[in-house]
Amino acid sequence: MRLFFTQPPALNNSPGKTIVPTTMADAEEDFSGNDKHYKVLRKALSENNIAVWNDFSASMGPRFRADLRGIWLQGRNLVGIKLVGAKLDGACLDGADLSGADLTGATLVGATFRDAKLEGTRLKAPSKVTVRSKAVENPETLDPDTRRRLKIDRMQEQARGFLEDRAKKEAALVKQKAQVKARNNPSPFSNDGS
Repeated sequence: MRLFFTQPPALNNSPGKTIVPTTMADAEEDFSGNDKHYKVLRKALSENNIAVWNDFSASMGPRFRADLRGIWLQGRNLVGIKLVGAKLDGACLDGADLSGADLTGATLVGATFRDAKLEGTRLKAPSKVTVRSKAVENPETLDPDTRRRLKIDRMQEQARGFLEDRAKKEAALVKQKAQVKARNNPSPFSNDGS
């Protein structure tokens, strides 16, 4: 169950009103992730220093995946935060500043991003993501030069992604061929007892 407080609960006890937590402590009952991860992020936010989180994340090793399911980060300054592969299911990131953040591979099922700033944010997900926005530009209202520029930008981004994927696949194939060759043609100078 997700509670939202717009005012402190004592001042907002009318039935049917939306309630949104005023602090992270008010939202703790929605949090279902890892307590240690929550405390470190909370400390970073209280110090207004995302580097505290990023340093913690880096110290946990390259396979670290933060578990912050159900966290409430509405309106928070998260510029440059590293949440690669993080579990952010059900997180509230409405109005948060995620400029330059890295959410590559993060799970975002049920997460909300209303009015969030996402300039430069990496959101490459492991599966299909549906993005809903109220402020969708109507291509009919754009001038022809802007439409052409947006189309070219979109095509260039698709081409970059295709070339990156192709390069990764080619590198993996070369590595695999080298491993097969090494297995099939052992060195005559090896010490394998024959």
